[in-house]
Amino acid sequence: MYAHWVPRERILLTNLWSAELTKLTANAMLAQRISSINSISALCEATGADVQQVHHVNHLHSVGHKSGANVVFGMPPAVLTMSRGVNGGTRRV
Repeated sequence: MYAHWVPRERILLTNLWSAELTKLTANAMLAQRISSINSISALCEATGADVQQVHHVNHLHSVGHKSGANVVFGMPPAVLTMSRGVNGGTRRV
């Protein structure tokens, strides 16, 4: 399905159950990250800390900013940013 526009070496092949479990766990981990940043935002409001600064520093730490450290969150800053939003479900193909 993706072979027409995605290079073959970038396509990961798994069995059906591994693919389904990967999708479900990825959604669960994203929901946890969103919940965490929302809690951090509430803490910042209560203490007077700047949520943008806290988020930025934690992101640098989590991805090992040029230090070669292991990725903890594994997402670019724009993906894990404070905002109003709803994490929608995945659509069936």
